[in-house]
Amino acid sequence: VTQSLQTDFKIASWNVKGLNNGIKRKKILTYLKLSRVYIAFIQEMHMCKSEALKLKCSWVGKVFYSPGTGKSRGVSVLIHKAVSFAETKVITDKGGRFILVYGQLLDTPIILCNIYAPNADILAFFHNLSQYLLELEGAQIVVGGDFNQILDQDLDRSLPRRGTESKSVVAIRQMTSDLGLNDIWWTMHPEGREYSFYSPPHNVYTRIDYFISEALVNNSIDSSIGNIVFSDHVPIFLCLGNILQIPQSRRWHLNVSLIKDSGFIKLIRDEIQFYKQTNNREDTTLATWWDAMKAYLRGRIISYAPFKKKAANKNIITLEAKLKALEAVHSHTKDRVTLNKIVKVKYKLNVLYNRKAEYALFRINQAYWEMGEKPSRLLAYRLKQKDSMNHIPGLKGTVLVVPLTVHTFVFHVNARSKSLQGNWERTGGLLKNLLKRLKE
Repeated sequence: VTQSLQTDFKIASWNVKGLNNGIKRKKILTYLKLSRVYIAFIQEMHMCKSEALKLKCSWVGKVFYSPGTGKSRGVSVLIHKAVSFAETKVITDKGGRFILVYGQLLDTPIILCNIYAPNADILAFFHNLSQYLLELEGAQIVVGGDFNQILDQDLDRSLPRRGTESKSVVAIRQMTSDLGLNDIWWTMHPEGREYSFYSPPHNVYTRIDYFISEALVNNSIDSSIGNIVFSDHVPIFLCLGNILQIPQSRRWHLNVSLIKDSGFIKLIRDEIQFYKQTNNREDTTLATWWDAMKAYLRGRIISYAPFKKKAANKNIITLEAKLKALEAVHSHTKDRVTLNKIVKVKYKLNVLYNRKAEYALFRINQAYWEMGEKPSRLLAYRLKQKDSMNHIPGLKGTVLVVPLTVHTFVFHVNARSKSLQGNWERTGGLLKNLLKRLKE
């Protein structure tokens, strides 16, 4: 059974500081999935062109990337498979510093720009980026990423520092002025002070990761900054409200990893004993009695698995809230005791996300093991995934329906070329009759 659920449309930006490690890559992608992210801007993925497609996991439908090297740079834009997005133009940087994806998002022209700015004060980077954005007119602009610059020395730095602004900051202000862009987080939290990067050598917190846009400011219902767990940067989020319908599958699958759970084993043993005591087998056949017991155990398993999942997620939420509070305290006090507490909480969070990543890898291995000796099923599964991505987000022009005696053909009339495009299985005489009917 499949139902549709209206959900918030969330965009994330994250400098992950390398995704070459398979476990870390799975943790990052699992974190984004659990956070219900539908578009993700990734910086510093440290992956070359041949490795970048590894980011296309179960929930990612499209991957656009500007690769760097195996040890530096590289940016990518990940789009959820449930999101209707048709790209028109993609502009990448040879050095893996930015990527611009121009296309239709939910029938709205949009430019998704993900940047990883240089650490040095290079004025030309933002000037060139501004020129690219100005050339792509007629679309909403969303720029996100690691700017590597502090736009406000008083608000975006835990230790305010006086001095002249860098040339890059001047270029950023000029770009936002020319394009009419605004810092969305600061617009929604004008009196807030949160940071996205921590420098251990300098013991300083700064906010150098931003989402800047114009049209999305009025459509945003929330903008938040996460915690520093898997990288030296935090993920930043932008929520646009309930604008997406996500199909929710109600098909149940047994979580076989529960077999290693001692609590689950005890539950099954107790339930089997309870079923034997309360159900007399004298008046029924063994097959019927056995099928009824399986149905009963299935109901108990369905209730037990979500309970365990909710408990684990609740533990993660509690630890993240504790980490957020500790980081806020440490940004003001800079004391060693608080820093040690932060390290301990990070360790606990990493353990929990390691388990989730291991389970995700286990499910992948299980799927390939089950279909390994059935190449037809594996091929059908891959073809189904591919076909689901070849959707048509919308049609422009007029639709002409021509009824025939046996078949019904649907044609799309292109408004410019007036050409007819269609699909049919039979040709020859049937096609001649169709053209004759069209001339009439």
